[in-house]
Amino acid sequence: MEKGDGMLVVPELLGGARFGAGVVYGLPLLGRLPRPAATIAVQPGYSAVASVGDLLAAARDQVEGIVVTARSDYQHSQAASLIPRR
Repeated sequence: MEKGDGMLVVPELLGGARFGAGVVYGLPLLGRLPRPAATIAVQPGYSAVASVGDLLAAARDQVEGIVVTARSDYQHSQAASLIPRR
């Protein structure tokens, strides 16, 4: 067999190949372990986002109420200014 025939295997790359194979085959197993921990870590953030959403909805309702009142007062004042005074 002459040099260059067949596959070239570099011994330095074998360790990396083994590590890569271990990662590929091990990830599904490792993915199951931290899932409950990740779920616990995400829950406070989700709760905070939900709370902020509720606060924003309440603030939006208050602003809409203020706008409705202001519009009503404005329309009432405009109607009163159209009525001739004696």
